[in-house]
Amino acid sequence: LAGFATSWARSQDAIEVLVWTHDDLRGRGVATTLCVALIRDCLNRGIEPNWSATNPISQHLAERLGYKRRAAYDILVIDP
Repeated sequence: LAGFATSWARSQDAIEVLVWTHDDLRGRGVATTLCVALIRDCLNRGIEPNWSATNPISQHLAERLGYKRRAAYDILVIDP
């Protein structure tokens, strides 16, 4: 598996983008290609593709794809 772009959360008219690329293929445009396809599909269906970029690599990719930083927020995670 080279990678995937999907959603980890969905509402009636929006999704939250999730993208993953195999370690050996990072930096080769796989995530960009996958996200462009997912975003196009969403827009064609009237679904808003949201992106909560939680790390610098994700932030950079989102910005390259045209996303603009709107706000920052804290995320709470359970630490087992």
